[in-house]
Amino acid sequence: MISELTVGFGILARWYADPLSHEEAELLLSLCERREQDLLKHSGNSYLAPLLKLIALHWLGEATEGHYQYLISKKSKSVHAEILKPLIHGQLLMSKKIEGAMEDLDVAFHHARLLLRPEDYFVLVKRHQILRHIPLSAQPSQGETLDGLLKTGGVIGRMGESLGGRSGFRHDPDDLYG
Repeated sequence: MISELTVGFGILARWYADPLSHEEAELLLSLCERREQDLLKHSGNSYLAPLLKLIALHWLGEATEGHYQYLISKKSKSVHAEILKPLIHGQLLMSKKIEGAMEDLDVAFHHARLLLRPEDYFVLVKRHQILRHIPLSAQPSQGETLDGLLKTGGVIGRMGESLGGRSGFRHDPDDLYG
C-alpha cells in the first residue's frame, strides 16, 4: 500500500496508492470496518480508517467517488487528515492514470507545502513534475506502482524534450497533413 520508495518520508510526502491484490484489499477493508465499529462503541473518531477504506474500495474495483465526496464533506480537526483526502484520492487516480489525478495532487500540495520538511517538499515538486507527463484518461488503466509511474513519466518527458519541447503535442490520427 505505501510505496517502498517513500518509507522514510513524512506522512504528506508518502505514496499510498501502490496496487493491492484483491485479497490484500479485502483484508484492509475488513480491518477498516472493524476499526470504525470499535470507535463507534467508544464514541471515538478516526481519520485514518475512512482513508484506508478509500484505498481498499479503489483496489476492489468499487465506485469510490461517493465515499470520497463523503470524506470531503466531513471536516476533520486534523490539518493533515484534510490534506490526505485529496492526496490519497489523487494518488489512486494517478495509479490507474485517470483524469483528475493531478488536480487532486495539486490541491493537496498547495495545502501541504508549508507543513513539509524541505527534503519532502523538493521530492514532491520533482515527483509531480514527472507525473505531469503521463497522459490521463477517463478510462482507468491497469494499476501501476509509483516506481512504474515515475519511469513512464520520465521517459515521456525525455521524449518530449528530444522533440524540441513539444511534450504537449498530441497526434490526431484523422489529420493526414499534420
